[in-house]
Amino acid sequence: MGFGMITKRKAVLLAIMLVALGLRMYMLAEKEFGVDEKFQEGLVTGSLENIVTTYKKEIIHNPPLHTILSHCIYVLFGRYYFVKLFSVFCGLAAIILIYKITETTTNKKAAITAAILLAFNPLHIFYSQHTRSYSMLIFLYLVLIYTTLRFLQKQTLKNGIVVSIIGGIIVYTHYVGLLAVVASFLLILFKEKRITKIVLISMVLSIIIFLPLVLVMLTHPSPWSSPFEKSACQGSFNFIFNTIYIFYKFANGITLTLVSKTSYLLLVSGIVVNLAFVSGTWKIFEKKEEWPKNISIFFFWLPLIGVVLISLSVRCLMHFRYSVFLLPIYLYAVSVSIAHIKNPILRVLILALIIISWCPVLYIYYTIVSITGWCQYVGL
Repeated sequence: MGFGMITKRKAVLLAIMLVALGLRMYMLAEKEFGVDEKFQEGLVTGSLENIVTTYKKEIIHNPPLHTILSHCIYVLFGRYYFVKLFSVFCGLAAIILIYKITETTTNKKAAITAAILLAFNPLHIFYSQHTRSYSMLIFLYLVLIYTTLRFLQKQTLKNGIVVSIIGGIIVYTHYVGLLAVVASFLLILFKEKRITKIVLISMVLSIIIFLPLVLVMLTHPSPWSSPFEKSACQGSFNFIFNTIYIFYKFANGITLTLVSKTSYLLLVSGIVVNLAFVSGTWKIFEKKEEWPKNISIFFFWLPLIGVVLISLSVRCLMHFRYSVFLLPIYLYAVSVSIAHIKNPILRVLILALIIISWCPVLYIYYTIVSITGWCQYVGL
């Protein structure tokens, strides 16, 4: 009986992964460049020396790890298509990780639901085909969460070092990764109530890993110095709108411009998914289960508040894509909401409604993705 259940669960997860693979491979070869991808291709297909020189002299918004890794993939396989495949791989790995995290902290029903949601989520599909650092950032964020949970379950020096190394890798992938590392250690300190020797060693190791990047940042041209960046989020209305817009795009993925040009029925997914998110967040804080609360507080709300607060002084940080690493944890709350529905038929119907409401978004994406300028209509 137990073996049969395990086999059935693995079969369901395998089916989810195969569908997710198909959705991320479709139109991958034909896809035109999205936001900053042309610039990225120029760096990746050039020399390593040029990458280093560019990051030393020019205004770059991200640390160089993803670009260097993409360059190595390009040199190894000789085609930029394989750099796209790396983003696809990170996207698929993220689905497995959100399944494991949700299973560890809630239950198997919520875990399967979370995997399905991330597999079909339009925004995650967009980024799984995008060759900038965001698919890798999402994947690494989930790795950091998972390794933090393992450390809290078994506090050993080995697990502490793993958390520090993953934290270092994520910060060298994108600067917002620092918010993820802070969230991880805050959760550890919250659970432990004190700084143990192992926690202290892990924190010191993280600081040592970050030092070279800090030195580079101190001598690097500020990414916030251009007039465009300074004006990107000016005004209280724009600031509030951009904050709310994060939740809309997590649930839908396309811009309101495209909605106004096509059909307002495309807003259905944004409404339904956000209602499920609110319901799931309510259930997380209503129940006495501690882990879902910790995941929500430390790995969604605190990093999101961090992005918002930094945006008050560094105006351009509220670019939507700088918050996209939080997408799986947003869907985590949605999965909790659906899993708490006692009627199995209603549970399936709600999940089906969300997936069906995403289908027109994906259809539009696949239709326009081979056309130059497609990215102005989706949430990149």
